[in-house]
Amino acid sequence: ALVSEEESFHGDNSAELSVSDKGDYIRITVYLDEPLPLNDLNYFNMWMNPQKGDGRVQLEFFLDGDEDDSYNSDSPQDARLRSIRKAWSEIDMSSAQWNELDGFDLNYEKYNDKAFGIDSLERCQSRLRGEKIVRIYIPLYNDTYDPETSAFVDYIKIGDQILSFEPLETEEIKNAPHSVSPGSQITYTITYGNNLLEPTDLVVREQY
Repeated sequence: ALVSEEESFHGDNSAELSVSDKGDYIRITVYLDEPLPLNDLNYFNMWMNPQKGDGRVQLEFFLDGDEDDSYNSDSPQDARLRSIRKAWSEIDMSSAQWNELDGFDLNYEKYNDKAFGIDSLERCQSRLRGEKIVRIYIPLYNDTYDPETSAFVDYIKIGDQILSFEPLETEEIKNAPHSVSPGSQITYTITYGNNLLEPTDLVVREQY
């Protein structure tokens, strides 16, 4: 997996995922800054541009149920929710163009719990009330009938957060004195960006 400038949905960059017939899958891992209650997840979608093969897509949510802000497979309160794998052809994705994948259109199962069964994401939210998302996997499984499976992925929306693959602006580090006298002048830079598809009003407030 790598950040590519070859094709993108938003900005100049996207994630390029590629797996050969010698491998099983490749994935994007998303770590949330703060655990997100599963019930508060009202939006989860991403854009995919299939290139080679008929890859199978899956979404996996790692859930914290014991309130330690992490997922542990040994904890009976924690859970792992994953969608049923679907090939691009099964969800009507067109090759060599950007397609929207809505996570709420998929069905899910609870890992290692056959009694849970297969259910919609909305139903899983009500059944796993109180669980919080701490990590997300977006795996791409290979097409066993093709020597290579590949796709571009971009603009992942998780609730009100957006993940794209644009690089951060480079920072120039300058030498400075270890102390500053009262009344002296210092200079620093705040770097911010707009990750939406359209212009937006933005206010930056800095507290001293």
